[in-house]
Amino acid sequence: MADRTRPPHNPHDRFFRSAMENRDVARDFMRFYLPAHLSAALDMDSLKLQHDSYLDATLQACVSDLVFHCRLADKPAYLSLLVEHQSGPGAET
Repeated sequence: MADRTRPPHNPHDRFFRSAMENRDVARDFMRFYLPAHLSAALDMDSLKLQHDSYLDATLQACVSDLVFHCRLADKPAYLSLLVEHQSGPGAET
């Protein structure tokens, strides 16, 4: 059972991962952040979040890694997202 008296480890990472499990959120994220030519070639209905990590353990403390299996230009593909939360000076850039 989780200790609810202490704040969760990496709460921003957990929130982001949880949100990206929702296919509608993932689609909107891809449409907004991917370059237009990639977004157009990506079959948004084929997005499936993979639950395995593909990054080195030393990077996991500062990087959120998400891997989606999808179809890109009508071919099977993997799309890896590396999103780093920044809080502090310059975070709003």
